[in-house]
Amino acid sequence: MAKLFSVAWHEFRRHTFKWTFIMVLLSVPLMIGFNVGLVLIMTSLENNDAPVGYVDPAGFIDDAIQAPLESSEERIEIRSYPSEAAAREALEAEAIQAYYVFTPDYPQSNEVELFYEQRMGENARQQFYDFLQVNLLKDLPAEAADRAARGSDVTIRSPDGTRVFPEAGPQIGQVLPIVIALAFIFLILMSSGNLMSGLVEEKENRMMEVLMTSVSPTQMIGGKVIAIVAMGLLQLIVWVAFLVLAVQIAGDGFGIEWFQNVELNWGAIGSMIAVAIPSYVGVSALMFMLGATVAQAQEGQSVGSIFFLLFFVPFYLIITIVESPNTTPVVIMTLMPFMALMTIALRSSFFVVPLWQVAASVAIQIGFALLMIWLAGRAYRLGMLRYGKRLSLKEILRRDKAPLSEGRSL
Repeated sequence: MAKLFSVAWHEFRRHTFKWTFIMVLLSVPLMIGFNVGLVLIMTSLENNDAPVGYVDPAGFIDDAIQAPLESSEERIEIRSYPSEAAAREALEAEAIQAYYVFTPDYPQSNEVELFYEQRMGENARQQFYDFLQVNLLKDLPAEAADRAARGSDVTIRSPDGTRVFPEAGPQIGQVLPIVIALAFIFLILMSSGNLMSGLVEEKENRMMEVLMTSVSPTQMIGGKVIAIVAMGLLQLIVWVAFLVLAVQIAGDGFGIEWFQNVELNWGAIGSMIAVAIPSYVGVSALMFMLGATVAQAQEGQSVGSIFFLLFFVPFYLIITIVESPNTTPVVIMTLMPFMALMTIALRSSFFVVPLWQVAASVAIQIGFALLMIWLAGRAYRLGMLRYGKRLSLKEILRRDKAPLSEGRSL
């Protein structure tokens, strides 16, 4: 056991202090920061905090009252002008960003004109709309005014009634299973490639012979798999921490609606993690096996890319998955290695995946991981002296006449 963890610690330290790992570790936080920053820039360009004017010839907005604001909003001053000439003079002097002119028979005619020199800010437009609405309804009973102000209330539900979506579209909490699946796939792409490259490098520089004099193939493989899982968990923890920080800043600090009132579906998140971890271990072991069977790292990466394409097959079938989530092909993809992760993520975002399907998928992923670890062990043991030669799957599965005993010195 001590040798197992010694190998794991050596591999973990060797890879985590590489500049490539550090760049990968920071890539997602930088991407999150860039996207949040881009949203903030676009929002700031659409907004304008300058005052807004209005001309009310009929005087129907006497004793105007202010509309309530969200805690993160900044109130925009709304000024009344006695005439259109005075409002135009203020606009030309850049004292206001725009002004509205009501017709003398408003609100019977329901006609309002808007004048501006540059495009009016969306925040100013919305606040003036709320201001007008509050003053139009101020003479009604409070209950009737509140109901009229709320307007239509559209509820979007999934066909089975298990998911409810806001009218504006899914929020970040509802697409989180997809984010988790993409994060794990990205982890697998990065970590497994490094693992396979390192193994081929050990074969080429004959370091494998030295290592095998002190540890068995099982200890070597187990240590490397533990190291790769630990690296993945480290990356995931850092990414989740930055994501939570970004949501907090964007939602509470800058008032971006999409990041506010995040509701997490812990059942879907738990299902994703339960499927993702054994999938991660299984694919890592598969890449390890490929590294032990090929002669060059580039060849192994070319073969590994074919397997990675399977992760994204459900993405190409997203319409089928959303429209018919319980059909036989979709259930089969839920259970299959590689495809299960993204299929469950897509289904969980819109529907409730039956518990038996999640449990069966987890069991299959664990079985796949154990099988890949066993095959990787055989490939590692048989291929450690096969320099410059490929090792076929038939040779891996064939029982040796004189197998090397674990722990035997070479």
